Amino acid sequence: MSELKKSEIKGPDAFQVRIFSTLNWLMLNKKQMGLVLLPVVLVAAGGFVWQAVTNKMKDTRLKALAKIEDQFGAETEQAYKKANPAGQPGAQPDAKVQPDHGASLLKYVEFAKENPGNAEGWLAGLRATNISLDKEQLAQGDLEAALKLVEAVIAKSTASPFHQTAGRLMAMAILEDLKRFDDALKQGATLIGTVNDDLKPRILLGKARIELAKNAKDDAKATLNVIIEKHGTSDEAAKARALMATI
Repeated sequence: MSELKKSEIKGPDAFQVRIFSTLNWLMLNKKQMGLVLLPVVLVAAGGFVWQAVTNKMKDTRLKALAKIEDQFGAETEQAYKKANPAGQPGAQPDAKVQPDHGASLLKYVEFAKENPGNAEGWLAGLRATNISLDKEQLAQGDLEAALKLVEAVIAKSTASPFHQTAGRLMAMAILEDLKRFDDALKQGATLIGTVNDDLKPRILLGKARIELAKNAKDDAKATLNVIIEKHGTSDEAAKARALMATI
């Protein structure tokens, strides 16, 4: 190996030369570089601003939804006091006295309509659906109104597995009560294809019940067998065996 000269040892290598050249060019061309980097800076700053605005809007929605929740709780509290005017912990409240959630229901519905594209609006829609169904005697109009509410949630929350599952479970039950069995089974089929194994036995049992209601006994038997064979340790498996014995 030939001996290196001092000038070669002390001199800058190729990488250092490129770095020095680049820094020198930047110093001489500050204006041009500013124009090049400005869009990048604006995009980055815009991202931070958008994130801050989005978070603030979410907080505003959550606070508004919490106020409706507080009103719902106050309505429940008022009904409890009316059912147990003595206020004694051991007293049996009057079961005939039911909370009037008409005011909070309207606010949930309004909030859901104003926020159709976010989780807070979907939650409000589900709460409104649940309140609409919380009656001792449900008329067809009540069921249809509840179905309309939950269908709006299902239509808008396609990217949210939680809201899709909750909404479709409600829709399946409502459609069964409306005797729209084929539509109920469609909701069940979608759920079975998307939920985890823990929830499948419950949906399959509902599916079998609907199939029996429409007198499709062979289909019901096949569904019950799936529960027994694939989910034999679940609570629904015992119910499936008992239901199978009645067919």
